[in-house]
Amino acid sequence: MNKENIKHIVSYRTGLLSPREVEVLTLVARGHEYAEIARILSMSKTTVKDHVERIGIKLNTANRANSVAVAVSAGLIKL
Repeated sequence: MNKENIKHIVSYRTGLLSPREVEVLTLVARGHEYAEIARILSMSKTTVKDHVERIGIKLNTANRANSVAVAVSAGLIKL
């Protein structure tokens, strides 16, 4: 698979994220803990965990760090 194909797949995957998921992932990328994200976005810690899990599923990533790396590569979030 060449670089352009990979870029296209990443763009497609990141387009699947909701605006709220992008907000959560941005805060994860900035190093915030789930409890902090919950407070900032006025949601429960469980909801934050659920968002992070769905993000991983949508981006087909194994963990938060991989999700952040994919989103940064696609230009979806900035550190």
